[in-house]
Amino acid sequence: MFNYKVTVTKRDGSEGTYDLGFAELCEFEEVTKVGVPVAFRENNIKIQYLGTLGWIAEKAAGNTVKPLAQWLKEVVSVDMQDTNPPTSEVG
Repeated sequence: MFNYKVTVTKRDGSEGTYDLGFAELCEFEEVTKVGVPVAFRENNIKIQYLGTLGWIAEKAAGNTVKPLAQWLKEVVSVDMQDTNPPTSEVG
């Protein structure tokens, strides 16, 4: 149902691409208190949302990550690799 990925690029030049599944999207909503469909509407996307999603995805991939605020200081960019934002639609 969900087939999204994020690519995280860090200041040291390292880069990782991580899958986003149902659990990661649920954690995003829990952390941000914003629904995924609302957070990723074209007119509502915040850099903070992308950063939080990257942090969750890297952590879910089994990497050791610093607390979010510290992790963000190491990051240059977080890019979603799907042009269609996640939705709650079934089907």
